[in-house]
Amino acid sequence: MKIALISVAKDDPSGKGPIGFLPLFDGVIVEHQLLWAVQLGAERIIFLSPSMPGALLQYVDQLKDDGVAAEIVRSAADLMQYATATDEVIFIGDGILPRGEFLDILADNDRELIFVVDNAEQYSDFELIDLNHRWLGVATIQASRLAELADVPDDWDVGSALLRVAVQAGARRESITGTAIANGILAFLQNDDYIADFEQKRLRNPERVEGNFLSRFLFQPLQNRLIPKLWRMRSSAIYVKVACVGTGLFGVLAAWFGLTGTALILIFLTSVIQDLSQNLTAHRPVSKGRKWLASGALMLATLGLVLIVKNESSLSLLWPNIVVLIIVMASLWLAKFRGKDGVLDLIKPDISLIILLLLCFHLLGLFSVGLNVMALFGMAFLIADQIIVSRAEEKRLVSAD
Repeated sequence: MKIALISVAKDDPSGKGPIGFLPLFDGVIVEHQLLWAVQLGAERIIFLSPSMPGALLQYVDQLKDDGVAAEIVRSAADLMQYATATDEVIFIGDGILPRGEFLDILADNDRELIFVVDNAEQYSDFELIDLNHRWLGVATIQASRLAELADVPDDWDVGSALLRVAVQAGARRESITGTAIANGILAFLQNDDYIADFEQKRLRNPERVEGNFLSRFLFQPLQNRLIPKLWRMRSSAIYVKVACVGTGLFGVLAAWFGLTGTALILIFLTSVIQDLSQNLTAHRPVSKGRKWLASGALMLATLGLVLIVKNESSLSLLWPNIVVLIIVMASLWLAKFRGKDGVLDLIKPDISLIILLLLCFHLLGLFSVGLNVMALFGMAFLIADQIIVSRAEEKRLVSAD
């Protein structure tokens, strides 16, 4: 089992509390550290905090409510009760925020490992190991090594002691270049000045670049501007969820009363707001509430479409159009798991794109035609994607031989 050990032991020099709870525009530092550890496969999260601040106690209670196995320990001597000798421990120091590439390195690693950078003046914030290297505050060791920390005095820095144990054990050193650090592979967020510089770089270079052309070139740029403002507003996530459910319900009501154009616009807004809500809380561990919101928004959109098809279809075409709608929704569901990082990503069908195209056909007085076109579009995408995937697999097998 993988265990994440996150240090919340050091306080901000200006007296704002633990470094780990300094705010970013989308939460606090420790939330991002936890998400990174979960993505790496950590099944248990242990926070190291001698002082037990109230913010940490409240945060751990919230994690437990969300089903995350989280604990707090005061000292190195308490660590062994949560780990067995065969477990792997991933340590993340105070204010250390690893980024994407670390996942790839650790995913292929089966040895004890410490991340280092060459010893240079610009990296003086990191702990010196020897004349050649400084430690970047991230390490992975076997849990059996924790027994060697049991006698560490309470006033000693556990991270430094763990580093010494790893070095003495001959842990492999993974060197990270200065260029990679400058490009944001890792951040050391010690105070507000470091955070301000980090956030400016992150806003200029958003990480989330995925989806079809509608998402990449319209929704995501708008969300990149809107989300930082929403994060600073109290309870904004709740308001966005209410707006999502509200527009969905009004969309269903509009469809019930035969207002097809209005209903399609409201259903389109429902899908857009649901995507915004997901990204607004993307840094947090996955919760049941977020899953229910996505499912609820899809159910409202589907119900609205069924009512619209009923209103727009003649008696003879009602059931054929219902079957076509089922094909459309099934192709959307299948497309969700296809075309990831593929050549067809930009035209990958999703609910927002389908609703927008149906609205265009409705304005032209060709709703039934548009519905059939959407079904053909979804099936054509799935077939083309399968052909591309199959050919790529054939090439891979041929090259392997």
